[in-house]
Amino acid sequence: ILLAAILFVVPVHGQTNSSPSSKTSAAKASLGRNLILNGDAEQATDTMWAPFWQPGGTLEEAGYGQKPGEWRKGVQGAPHGGCCYFRLEWQDKQTSKAAFQTIDLSALSGDIDQGKVWGYLSGYLGGLLDGGTTVRLEVSWQDAAGKELDKLSVSAVMPMDLRRPFAGAASVVQRQQSGPIPRGARKAVVRFSGEPMKDSQFGYLALADNLSL
Repeated sequence: ILLAAILFVVPVHGQTNSSPSSKTSAAKASLGRNLILNGDAEQATDTMWAPFWQPGGTLEEAGYGQKPGEWRKGVQGAPHGGCCYFRLEWQDKQTSKAAFQTIDLSALSGDIDQGKVWGYLSGYLGGLLDGGTTVRLEVSWQDAAGKELDKLSVSAVMPMDLRRPFAGAASVVQRQQSGPIPRGARKAVVRFSGEPMKDSQFGYLALADNLSL
């Protein structure tokens, strides 16, 4: 299932295989499937916070139609958006806000080191039509020690990029990008973030759904 952001690993030689995902935030990689755990905000939780995303208590899982001024009940922001979407909300113009997830790529090390694997990052990103937030989705390719080797980012989304919905004041648009995974990469750190772009007396909001790598 794809979310406003998807990291989808594709083997250049066309083969696919699969391996079970870790029950922790560090997912195990396999080819031809979404590597982001809970990328669609559909994972059941006893709190308002999205499981598998760090830091804990940062990324909210909200039901469509439950937040006044965003989407109306029964209206999904993203195609096949399910029941819920992601929210990052904060007040301070001097700070940004982000949530991340670390994916273990060691199972793909052989193909990666031969230059045979590409990453496909995708998601639906947005906010409020009259908001003041720039929304980003990116993946950092890192070696085993955590050193960044390269980065893959989708185009940022700003309020002027959003389509006006027929109901509500929130909107998301799809962003996607692909590129080769650098040799030596053993981790992928997926980061969803929002940055203030102008003064706002109502604070800042970054929204997403169907994130995938």
